[in-house]
Amino acid sequence: MTDETRRHSPGGPRPAAGRGAWFGLIAAVVLVVSLGRPAAVWDAAEIDGLAAGARLADALTTGSGGLRERARRGFESDAGVPPCVARPDAPACQRHATEAPLARWFIAGAALTAPATDDASSASYGATLALILAALTTGLLLARSCGGGAGAAALGAALLLAMPGALGSASTAGVAALGALVVALTLAAMERVARGRGAIAAGLTLGLALGLHPAGVVLLLPLFAVAAAATRPRPRPSHEPGLLPLPPVPVSLFAAPAIALIVFVASWPAAWHETTRHLGAWLVSGIAQAAPRQTIGGVLFDQPAGRAPSALVAALQWVAWTPVPLLGAWLVGVAATARAGRRGLWSPLLVLATLLVTAGLDGGLFAERRNLLSWLWAPTALTAGIGVVAMGDALARVRPNLSPRLAHGLVAALVLLLPGLALLLGVGPRAAQRFGAATRQPLPEALLARGAPPDAETTVYVVAEAPDYAHALQVLTERGPRPYRWVESPEQASRVLLVRDGSGAERSALAGALGQQEPLASSDAGGVRVDLYVAP
Repeated sequence: MTDETRRHSPGGPRPAAGRGAWFGLIAAVVLVVSLGRPAAVWDAAEIDGLAAGARLADALTTGSGGLRERARRGFESDAGVPPCVARPDAPACQRHATEAPLARWFIAGAALTAPATDDASSASYGATLALILAALTTGLLLARSCGGGAGAAALGAALLLAMPGALGSASTAGVAALGALVVALTLAAMERVARGRGAIAAGLTLGLALGLHPAGVVLLLPLFAVAAAATRPRPRPSHEPGLLPLPPVPVSLFAAPAIALIVFVASWPAAWHETTRHLGAWLVSGIAQAAPRQTIGGVLFDQPAGRAPSALVAALQWVAWTPVPLLGAWLVGVAATARAGRRGLWSPLLVLATLLVTAGLDGGLFAERRNLLSWLWAPTALTAGIGVVAMGDALARVRPNLSPRLAHGLVAALVLLLPGLALLLGVGPRAAQRFGAATRQPLPEALLARGAPPDAETTVYVVAEAPDYAHALQVLTERGPRPYRWVESPEQASRVLLVRDGSGAERSALAGALGQQEPLASSDAGGVRVDLYVAP
């Protein structure tokens, strides 16, 4: 193989061409499709992020004191958040770290820059922007890696958008879309490190990742692995038994962890004092989460404790959620990267493996408030894109009558066909949480309007088995002007929202109070039923 052939091999770097027109087209498509979609499923992380971001926006714009004092007040924990209700002495509640600091700033910024709308719709605009930037960053990395110019850039962006839940994340508070963007930026920084520069950029992106999830700290492992693999000099074998010499890494890279900590602490006003204690509480908060219940095919399952390694559970979840064509392209991309050797795009594979193992620490990928699913979109799409390019090259060699561009286009169309149809038809898996599967923003308003038009005297009480249900419904409807109020007891309410997941415990508990009356209106979403009753 000649040097020129090796330089253009799948998984190895190639020069990228102009991308402006393709990126503009991708941005327009995402804006039209995502903003035109109904409100996506809100999971626990999105609910908490919306509530925390709204509190921060309120604190920054109202009250007395300087900006620093108002920011610290906006980062205080909310005693009504379900984790604090269940465990008020938990470190996350003691250290004001129930919600991710970066998510708070992101949602507060969206609310402050779009004050004409309520916080939920403002956040969806920010989420759409974050998803566009994540898609464009992924496309740029793929074009830089395997060359194809604008076509490769469009392919990388399309593969990320084809991941289950990606487009839906643009209609929520933006926690998932922001996670995809931060990971894509981290991969971009790692590629700069592989070329001998970019330690400062790597530290900045790692700090942002740490501000979204405690697992961000483990991305130091693939960062140093990428730097070591790109270092050309081979280490001399050690003649001392039991010692394995490691390849050298740039000395400047050791500044990345310090930069990451500075960025994280700067983004979290609560950590401006007692920094070590706050940082320790944040790092262990993800591990302390209980393994969440999983909804599979409409059936609720508890994760088997002590019967399978959690990392294996996370890997199986990722396989089950990745569309089959993308998974096949990913496997081909792994083989192409291995053939490329040191010039291959290894950072997505290393990041994916690290996150899968880390995700298992708190019960799998879908750990409610510690959800890592969106962090896997960019690394999966990048390796799958390399696989599409490799299969296109192979098709062009087998069928010489096809131009390389047509061969790559045919393979890309086949890989994206099934996920595209699933998006258009609204089928396929969703990141359904214990309560998030039923929590859509218009749901309570629609129920109230169907039962009786709400007026200034309408008061609503929510009854649910878990506090998550009531918390989610209240957060999604309390922002902005509403013609009704939430109350703390059924005696103060004129309407009762009854939320149940099939156990019937809530209905039997209220049987005496509600009598035999039928609900005024009902709605089902994600296997959870919500009924509207006249208060006793």
